[in-house]
Amino acid sequence: MNWLPGWNTIAGAHAWESAFFWGSIIGLILLGIMEVASHHAAQRKDELTEQQQTETQRRHDEDMAALHLQAANLERDAAEANESAAQANERAENTRLEQERMKQIVKWRTIDPADLNALIAELAKGSGEVDLGDIPGDPESEYFALKIIGDAFIAANRSSDTLKWHAHLRGWHGSAMFFGIAIPGPENEQVTILRRAFSAAHIEFSTEDLPDETSPVSIGAGLSWTPAPKHDALILVGLKNPPI
Repeated sequence: MNWLPGWNTIAGAHAWESAFFWGSIIGLILLGIMEVASHHAAQRKDELTEQQQTETQRRHDEDMAALHLQAANLERDAAEANESAAQANERAENTRLEQERMKQIVKWRTIDPADLNALIAELAKGSGEVDLGDIPGDPESEYFALKIIGDAFIAANRSSDTLKWHAHLRGWHGSAMFFGIAIPGPENEQVTILRRAFSAAHIEFSTEDLPDETSPVSIGAGLSWTPAPKHDALILVGLKNPPI
């Protein structure tokens, strides 16, 4: 360190000693200050980092809450839409059922071709005198007796060289309203064949005794009523059963 001015003199060396000493003291003081400042800076950095993390977490929580709310709203809207669709489907189904019910009310009774063939085939196995009654004044009953059941007897007769069945069509004047079809007794061969034929054709019928028959009320000159002669069997085509 000879290059320092006064380094080789006692006074100069003493001056440099004092300078270095106080310089070291000042350096230590500055070091302490810097250490304290560094510590405070580190604390501040940690505080700011924590604040940033807290803010980030808050925004994340808010975003997640918004997503959950949106999902809940979508689920609610979907449920409401499904409920509305279910209600609309229910209304449509009720409307369809009501339309079908109205159709059944006005629809006249018929027999499927396959069932009609089965009816004819069974009728062709027998013969006899049949009293075929319908409800006077009810076109549907008259139609079913004449055009459907009547056609079956005609077709059965055509299957043979001889006239097997004699069907006497007439109005039935009962003491009470009658619904459906009845093939009451007596329990003879003709009644058995008729019941078997109607069962083969899937035509529902009852076998119970019918209400007593009464003479019609006179509504003018020329009206007369004569009870039908006794035949081997009776088929009564009553009113159409109302739809359930």
